[in-house]
Amino acid sequence: MKQAFQLLSTLAVAILATSLPVGADQIPPVPLGTKAPAFVTRTIDGKRLSLKSLRGHVVVLDFWATWCGPCRMATPTLVHLDRKFAKDGIKIVGMSLDEEDTRDQIPLYKKTYHVGYTLTYSPAANIKTAMAYHTNFDPDSGETFDHPIPPSLFVIDKKGKMRWGQIGYSLDEEVVLSKLINKLVRE
Repeated sequence: MKQAFQLLSTLAVAILATSLPVGADQIPPVPLGTKAPAFVTRTIDGKRLSLKSLRGHVVVLDFWATWCGPCRMATPTLVHLDRKFAKDGIKIVGMSLDEEDTRDQIPLYKKTYHVGYTLTYSPAANIKTAMAYHTNFDPDSGETFDHPIPPSLFVIDKKGKMRWGQIGYSLDEEVVLSKLINKLVRE
């Protein structure tokens, strides 16, 4: 039953995400230019990771899940951006929103998509962080959700301030993020 729900919700998000015009889903709940919410989590290798430890780097924070279709569409863009801007010191952090029943799929996801950036798995910490970054309000239905909806991307500058946010996937993500990252690494 849970797999059927995940499949249906992934399909619904994919249809919604790809049908939105560019920028329509850019609704950062944390006002741009303000301090990004702090977080502490664990990498999939068990190492502690905090926003504070990433200070001085441009950070692309991605909330994703192995079962999320639009996340699978967005991952190649993040892999490419990671390779393109590695020399500039950007840090891409993929915060998994997977639960215990899909946790074992994370290493296979990493291998399948050739992910070289940091992936985290710490359900309670990642959900808490995601909630701090999301409004979880659907303006179309008027509903508020108690769980963040992946994929969601946020860009944090070297000083720890929010510079961009997007809920969902858009086809021009790589172009938009490349321009922004280029600008931020030079600030």
